[in-house]
Amino acid sequence: MKQNLITLGMVLGIGLAATGLAARPSIPKSMIDAGKKDATCMVCGKKMDKEKAQKVLVKGKEQLVCSEACGKELSQNPDKYLNDDGSRKP
Repeated sequence: MKQNLITLGMVLGIGLAATGLAARPSIPKSMIDAGKKDATCMVCGKKMDKEKAQKVLVKGKEQLVCSEACGKELSQNPDKYLNDDGSRKP
């Protein structure tokens, strides 16, 4: 009986690990938002369609903004909107 419980525990543990349910790291909001069609411009806060957004390369990463004006602002003041690694500031 004890051996069966140990085996069952090992199987459940392996199953949880394989499915990623055992210890799931937190998922950054930027990755959750990646699948959505709409996004928010980090410069002005306006809602924008990702397919129509302006793309700007800043700190080695492509960023999406709603307009050329916001792209220019982001390019001129990247530290105001981005962390050192290029991720968006909260």
